[in-house]
Amino acid sequence: MSNKNYLEIPLINYIPLNSYVSLTSRFRKKLFRILVKKFTIANLAKLVGAHRSSIYDWKKGRVRVPLSKIMRCIELAGITKDRLFNSITSLTALYNAGAIRIKGWKLLLNEELVEWLGLLKGDGYVSRKYVGCTNSSLPVSLFFMRILEKVFGIPKANIEITIEIPPNQRNKDITPLVKLLNTKGYKRIIKRKRNKGKKVLLSSRVNSKVLAQLLRNILKDLHQFINSSPLDVKIAYVRGFGAAEGSPYEVGSVRAISFSNKDLDELLFIKNILHEIGIIRIDNPEQDNKGIYKLKITTQPQLRLFHEIVGFGRNKRRNKKLASILKGYKKILKRVEYRSKYERYSQILNIIKRNKVATAKEIALEINISYTWTSKLLNQMLRKKIIKRSRKYPYLYSLIF
Repeated sequence: MSNKNYLEIPLINYIPLNSYVSLTSRFRKKLFRILVKKFTIANLAKLVGAHRSSIYDWKKGRVRVPLSKIMRCIELAGITKDRLFNSITSLTALYNAGAIRIKGWKLLLNEELVEWLGLLKGDGYVSRKYVGCTNSSLPVSLFFMRILEKVFGIPKANIEITIEIPPNQRNKDITPLVKLLNTKGYKRIIKRKRNKGKKVLLSSRVNSKVLAQLLRNILKDLHQFINSSPLDVKIAYVRGFGAAEGSPYEVGSVRAISFSNKDLDELLFIKNILHEIGIIRIDNPEQDNKGIYKLKITTQPQLRLFHEIVGFGRNKRRNKKLASILKGYKKILKRVEYRSKYERYSQILNIIKRNKVATAKEIALEINISYTWTSKLLNQMLRKKIIKRSRKYPYLYSLIF
C-alpha cells in the first residue's frame, strides 16, 4: 500500500480462466520438474484434462498454457496461486490476440487509474473483444491511450485510432492532427467522414479479448472499490466521468453543469460523491424524452466548489468554459478550502467549545463554507448526538456534556 492508502486489487479472481498465459522459464521448468516426479505424462494429462502432446509443449515452453489448466497443475504440484501469478509474464486470449502485461497482476486504484475508469464508464465501451473510447478532446484521448500502455501493457502498435471528420471539414484539415499522433508513435490511424456533427471525434480502441473480459469483471465491483477508497480517489472518478459526460452551459441567466447518462444508478453514485465533497444542492436526475438521465448543478457556490475541487480532468475545453461561466457572476466568493466532513465536525466542535454556544450562520462564516452545507453538517451531528440544539429560533448549538 502507498502512503495514501490506495486500494490494491489482486486480479487472481478477475482474470478469466479461459485466458492463455506465458510463464517465466524458471517457474515453468520448476513446475514441470515437480509434476514429472509425481506423475507420468499420461497420468498427468488425464488429471489436467489435456492431450499428452499439450503437456510436452507446455513443458518445453513452445505454446501458451490455458490458465484453467495451469491452475490445475499448480494444485497438483502444491504451489500457491500467488506464486503462479508472480511468474506470469503476459496474458492473452486464444490465437495470441491482444496480450496484456500488468505489473504484479494487481491494480492500484490511485487517482490516475480511477479517473481513467470514470472516463471508460462515460465515453468508453467494453465489448466482447474491444476496449475503446470516443471523445472530441485530444488530451482526453491521449490520456485514455496512455493508461492502456502504462497500466495494461498494451503496445502503441496495437491501438487503433479512428478520426471521424464532420461534414464542414475536409480530410486535409486534420493533417496536423495525424502528424501529431504519428510523432507520438500511433501509426494505425483511420480517417472516416461523418454524416452530421460539427466536431472532430477521436475513437481509440484496442482489440484484446482478455482485457475486455477482465474489465467487465472489475466493473461489476467498481462502485464498491471506489466507496472503500480515499476521497481524493472518489473525486478523481467524478473528474474522469465529467470529462466524458459532464457539460457546463449557460442559457440566459441560467448557469449549470449537467451530467448525462442512460444509467440512473451511475448518476446517483456520482451524486453521492458530490455530496461528500459538499456539493449538496443537486436535484435528483431527470429523464428526457430520449431516455437519458440528467444530473444538474446550478447554484453559484456549488459551481465554484466543483470548479475548484473536481473540474473536468483532461478535458481542457470544458474547464475553460466553466471558468468563463463563473466569471459572469458579479459576486466573487472566497476560494473554498476543501475539508472532509469529519474535519468539519472537528472545526465545528472547536468553535462551540470556545464560544459555549453558536448559531449556524456564525459557524458558516468562521469556517468559510455555505450556510446550507453547515446546516447539513449540524443536522448530521445532532443525529449522531454529538451536539444539542435550543428549541427556539435562532437555534443555538452547544455540547451535550
